[in-house]
Amino acid sequence: MLLLKLSKKSIRDRLFKSKFKFLNNKSTHWKGYSFKKSNSVEIHGESGSIATLKILSENLIEIIVQHDGREWKGQITLFTKSYGKLFFKYTDKEEFGTKDCYINSERFGKESILLIPTNNSLLSTENTLTYSYGKELFQKQ
Repeated sequence: MLLLKLSKKSIRDRLFKSKFKFLNNKSTHWKGYSFKKSNSVEIHGESGSIATLKILSENLIEIIVQHDGREWKGQITLFTKSYGKLFFKYTDKEEFGTKDCYINSERFGKESILLIPTNNSLLSTENTLTYSYGKELFQKQ
């Protein structure tokens, strides 16, 4: 019975990795774009962020984003084929946050990942001034 459960899990992992293999290419980077503050649907330009992704298992993706000399790491848990929740933490300070994540595969247009903050401020355990961040779109390069 345990072997059967492990086999089913292995098959689901393989199917997931096959479906989302476009996320997992080590030589591929995802370039970040920010949105205009006055218009939440209009892209302002490149944000300077670069993301790399790695599929960990079924419905679980690791993301690492570098920007402005800083880096944060997080995990995206997918709840549907294109929607998930991201929890991330900066590597240099105790700053963390959550974002909604929408993944668009090539079948529905350009491959992209849209991250929308769940709460607008970045949380910190260091009693430092927190700051806000906005939506960010990552497109495969």
